[in-house]
Amino acid sequence: MNRWVNPIEEIFRNLELLWELTIRDIESKYRYPILGFLWALLMPLSLILIFLIVFSKIIRVEVKDVPYAVYLITGIFPWTFFQSSILQATTSIMDNGSLIKKVYIPRVIIPCSVIMSNLINFIIFIVLLLIIMPFSKIKFSFFIIFLPLVILIQMFFITGLSFLFSSIYVRVRDIKYIAEIILSMFFYLTPAFYPLDLVFKLSKGFFKLYMLNPFVGLVSLYRIVLIRGFTETLSREVNIAFNIIILPAISSIIVLLVGIYIFKKSMSTFADYV
Repeated sequence: MNRWVNPIEEIFRNLELLWELTIRDIESKYRYPILGFLWALLMPLSLILIFLIVFSKIIRVEVKDVPYAVYLITGIFPWTFFQSSILQATTSIMDNGSLIKKVYIPRVIIPCSVIMSNLINFIIFIVLLLIIMPFSKIKFSFFIIFLPLVILIQMFFITGLSFLFSSIYVRVRDIKYIAEIILSMFFYLTPAFYPLDLVFKLSKGFFKLYMLNPFVGLVSLYRIVLIRGFTETLSREVNIAFNIIILPAISSIIVLLVGIYIFKKSMSTFADYV
């Protein structure tokens, strides 16, 4: 039982150190670029602008009851948080090799600090979105109170994958490129820039397999709590309780437990490879 619990206990015992490493990670990213933190905002916004031009002007994608720009934001921002956290956390142990060799530091804190720095960026993005939404004539619904729970589910998913990839990367450097390929593939298998209805209309058979992707449910959850983004047609065809809520939650917990287990088994050998 301890091998499951210990990494979590280490995080809570070292919250002050986690915060210090998180601040260090943020400062190292934005200290020298002229635009500083704005680069973190400009990258997803540039992606949103590209999709906005392509799918609202060239290939017209219709989204009901919400401006397409807001629809894009509610998909791209969570995905950017997910992708940035995974890719940066994957190499985090090796990137901090000198720190590991100099002093004792709980290994689990290192990828967690990367995730936390990206979480701070993401929360800032969400706050900006909440400020912008009233100007788009979008009214907040009761579901907005579940936003922290949705973020928590995504945090479980991100942390589990980060533990898994970072522990493998110490020995197998190719995992970084494999992770990039997997993330690129899953980006297009996630309704970040196109409506879920489109997949349903194309093929109902493929749609059932498509819904097994946990991030489909996560993005849909963000849209439900932020913009009530789930059509009545899909509500009749999709088991929202299972596909949109239970499946992502269970998948995230399983991924977290597997990640913790692999990280726990591997972390005693990190110093031998860094």
